[in-house]
Amino acid sequence: GAVFANLVSDREGLPDEQRRLLVACGAGAGMGAAYGVPLGGALFALEVMRGKLALRYVLPALFTSLIAVGVSWLALPDAPTYVIPSYAISASVMLWALFAGPIAGLASVGYVRMVTWADRHRPQGWQRYTLPVLIMTSLGVVSIWFPQILGNGKDVSELAFTGKVAPVFSGTAVIETRATLLC
Repeated sequence: GAVFANLVSDREGLPDEQRRLLVACGAGAGMGAAYGVPLGGALFALEVMRGKLALRYVLPALFTSLIAVGVSWLALPDAPTYVIPSYAISASVMLWALFAGPIAGLASVGYVRMVTWADRHRPQGWQRYTLPVLIMTSLGVVSIWFPQILGNGKDVSELAFTGKVAPVFSGTAVIETRATLLC
């Protein structure tokens, strides 16, 4: 969606703000369609737009995501994205969730701040071209031992849902975060 939106923006000579909105809506619609989550796709588009919540951004993000998800339902299989085993909800699980949720939220704030810092200090000059190639090559080599670092995170999520994530997650979390920040 985002690539097509960028091509249309080029062809039509759209101003930068409209280009960003179109690309963000395309990316959000694609994500929403891939996972069957129209609201998630719209929120992703708004996040790409750096959290702009004006009506002129919210409505296109929501409509493009709704349309993309509706069209995807015609073509994609009607099966769950993740196979999640049954869990018994107990007081200890609820207590853990109440404790872990805010900690995860604070960790995400830290991650967003790291990405913002990395954006301000991104490579310049010749490093702008060579550093991503070196980092992606390194990721390719590391993926021989940790194949879960490739893709969209579905494999790691499946492992997390089945309780087998600890060694994989610790490696992929560090590797992917560093690669993202360095590029």
